[in-house]
Amino acid sequence: MLTFTTTRSWLGGEPSSQSTTQRHTVLSRFIHHKHWFLINSITFFVSLATLMGLLGHRGWLFDLLGQFRVQYLFVLGGLVLISRMGRQRLPMMMALFFALVNLGMLLPYWTHSAAAAPADAPTYQTLMINVGWWNEEFDAVAALIAETDADFVLLEELSPEWIEALDYVLVEYPYSNQAQREIFHNSVLYSRFPVDSFDLMKVEGVKRPFLSAQTHLDGQTVTLLGVHSISPKNSDRWAQRDLHLAGVANYAAALDGPVLLFGDLNVASWSPSFESFREVAGLENGRFGFGIQPTWPAQFPLVGIPIDHVLTSPEIAIHDLTTALSVGSDHLPVLFSFSVLTSSTK
Repeated sequence: MLTFTTTRSWLGGEPSSQSTTQRHTVLSRFIHHKHWFLINSITFFVSLATLMGLLGHRGWLFDLLGQFRVQYLFVLGGLVLISRMGRQRLPMMMALFFALVNLGMLLPYWTHSAAAAPADAPTYQTLMINVGWWNEEFDAVAALIAETDADFVLLEELSPEWIEALDYVLVEYPYSNQAQREIFHNSVLYSRFPVDSFDLMKVEGVKRPFLSAQTHLDGQTVTLLGVHSISPKNSDRWAQRDLHLAGVANYAAALDGPVLLFGDLNVASWSPSFESFREVAGLENGRFGFGIQPTWPAQFPLVGIPIDHVLTSPEIAIHDLTTALSVGSDHLPVLFSFSVLTSSTK
């Protein structure tokens, strides 16, 4: 008698164990390669964004890509570890190189020493807040102003409702340009110290002015520059912002004596536009030595970047600079203290 031995695989039944193993192997390899393709693609595009961001002065998209150095650093750092575990040598080297590029741009915020001032030098507290015209957390802002008890307060995007709500705390500041609020793009500088003048300065080709105020501290005339630059939401506004910053920089460079510039500049500290602005103005980045201190967007701290700035001439020493807790705006408040250096303390 003849007997026939068959497997169910060719009769339409379940596949043999060998066939199943082969299929699983092919599938796992496909998934493996697909994952590495995705990971290596992320490495390439984040590295490319790092590189393109160095050309921020060439166009709006380049500048936009250059704003997120901290985020690039963390993503690339993670990709270095992942690529190393997967023995992906070339992607690992690429991620490591561009991670170091970003790190090199961020290190001065911790390693750079701030200008020192004598321990007995008078210290002045300054608070600046872009309150957000749509924000209704009036009590939170009022409480912060009262708590910090600053000597100077710069408030941006003030509406009439904001001024009415903060009137009872701002009465402590007898000197301000509140009457110029609408002209100065709804920004007001409040001071406990006498101010000689609040001058609204124009930049040719830009509608938005900036504030130049002169006060006397420690026997010296100090120029306070309040600036709220244009948000670069598109290429036209990007060009307007850079034109605005260039005009402010030229004005600051021509000033004599101590200069303190602060406000929402709508540009990250490591942007080529910011570096050009700072170099032309001849001012130092007040954040150096105090960390990055991102200020926007307050609601999404993982993508936060520092766009609210403090810059100083060599005659100004920053003692500390920090952000405060959110007051409902998309910007975090910035609080800093400074001293004016005399010829004997420089």
